[in-house]
Amino acid sequence: CLGGGNELVNIDITKKILKLMDKGEEMIEYVEDRKGHDWRYAIDYTKARKELGWEPKVDFTAGLKKTIDWYKNNTNWWRKLKVKNKKL
Repeated sequence: CLGGGNELVNIDITKKILKLMDKGEEMIEYVEDRKGHDWRYAIDYTKARKELGWEPKVDFTAGLKKTIDWYKNNTNWWRKLKVKNKKL
């Protein structure tokens, strides 16, 4: 994933995921921050644009929705992994 010029704060990403899954924000469990944690994500794709002519084709929210839909529609694939690794 290269990014699309988006600068997003972790809590905003969390809220977007919950909204796309029709879940309420009461599901958020606030915990102590780990040392050196990321407050936000901002991927600079300038080099890819310059050297490869790459441009994002899907905006963040649309791509996130597509990813969530994939996981909803492919539970047989990821549930097997979850059973193998109880930590997931």
